[in-house]
Amino acid sequence: MQALLRSVAPIIAAEEELGGKAISKGWANVHGEKLEGWSKAGQKSMQSKVEKLWDDTYDEEYARLFRRVGIRF
Repeated sequence: MQALLRSVAPIIAAEEELGGKAISKGWANVHGEKLEGWSKAGQKSMQSKVEKLWDDTYDEEYARLFRRVGIRF
């Protein structure tokens, strides 16, 4: 999930900078520092959401597997 977040982080930040609008063709034709800034900003804005999704999914699956063997929480 972290690798996925790193790969889409620049897109997330670019869209946030555009006021929530979708990026268009050629969006990444910017200076390297701008792209790096988008990458950091996108990761920062989504990190807590990704961690919560991971934790919730892990907890649900953990409980589901234990229910399969008859252990109740």
